[in-house]
Amino acid sequence: MTAPTFYMQSQEIGTVSLADPNYNTWQWETLIHGSIGLVGYVKGGSISYNNGALTPNFTPGTSNVQVAVVTPTFSVTYTPVLNCVPVFGSVIAPPTTISYTSHAGFNAKP
Repeated sequence: MTAPTFYMQSQEIGTVSLADPNYNTWQWETLIHGSIGLVGYVKGGSISYNNGALTPNFTPGTSNVQVAVVTPTFSVTYTPVLNCVPVFGSVIAPPTTISYTSHAGFNAKP
């Protein structure tokens, strides 16, 4: 998820092992979600977000997984800052929460 002044970055943590030293073939052993963080700065308001979850395309312990595909999901709440007086005491732009899903692939060979 990106905006003109910031983007959200997901960190994944995994382990790989050398499956076949003769062919230098590596495989994924585990892959879990570490965290999601904001990179940059927010203009015109503020945001909050949850850490989300990660769905890998394999179960830990599955042999011969050389490329792991992951799907992180998370949500972001945008709260605008208004530089004007609210009309009749009401909020002009309430906070908005949007869910995001992404996809990424990781080769096991370091």
